[in-house]
Amino acid sequence: GHLAIILIIWGIGALTLERTIGVFALAQAGGGAAILILVLREFSRSSHQKPQASGIHDSESIVPSDLGSRSIGQIIVYNLRRGWLGQISAVAYFLLLRLDQALLAHFQGAAKVGIYSVSVYVGEMLWLLPGAITPLLVHSSASASNDLERDRTAVKAVKVGFLLTLAAAIPLFILAEPLLKLLAGGDYSGSGPALRALLPGIVAFAPGAVLAGDFIGRGKPHWNTQASALTVAVNLAVGWILIPQYGPVGAAWASTIAYSVGASVMLLRFFNVVKRP
Repeated sequence: GHLAIILIIWGIGALTLERTIGVFALAQAGGGAAILILVLREFSRSSHQKPQASGIHDSESIVPSDLGSRSIGQIIVYNLRRGWLGQISAVAYFLLLRLDQALLAHFQGAAKVGIYSVSVYVGEMLWLLPGAITPLLVHSSASASNDLERDRTAVKAVKVGFLLTLAAAIPLFILAEPLLKLLAGGDYSGSGPALRALLPGIVAFAPGAVLAGDFIGRGKPHWNTQASALTVAVNLAVGWILIPQYGPVGAAWASTIAYSVGASVMLLRFFNVVKRP
């Protein structure tokens, strides 16, 4: 719906920044209302079914056996208590994607941010590939019939997410400069070197993007929060060193280093708990 309205406004030549923001806000409100309706429908449907035992076997994250029979209010309270750490992770993830641009603006000015933002936007689009697996892994990691099945599925998902991102990043790395010159043009065509510096980190963090869903499914959202907080700290520290001298390319390398550190921590956490066949 969002895209359809934007295309209509653009087609009649009435697309402005204010209308774009307004349509985005309406689309988000509509999406939120749709989700609320679906959730209430699922709660109503599950209240007529017998509660089933959870597939989560970790002693620290056992789901109460009566959760399916609780009222909507009780379920909301339960989720708020267990989910706030996951929301901190989402905030940290947002800061991770934008604080380097704030540093770049501070040291190099707004024009450099504009050049860097093009490379960031193009690079982050690759995370749509592993990100598509994340919600599926939340479900499978929470409801697998046994730990071995859950771990096998998670390992396979990590491999697929990494390989898909790598396959997309290689040609983008080779064609970065001519592609951005064609798509962005003008001063923004200088985003190529920053994109090339950013792509190794995009690929390195692909397993982390997949594992975020697995950690939530295991009832360990705080693992995501810890990894995100560490990644933000590394990004800021390295960016403070590299950005003043190297500008957008320095910001890209700071992000690549931070993404690699964060993904490494998540992979270590994962392989410490995974059960090998």
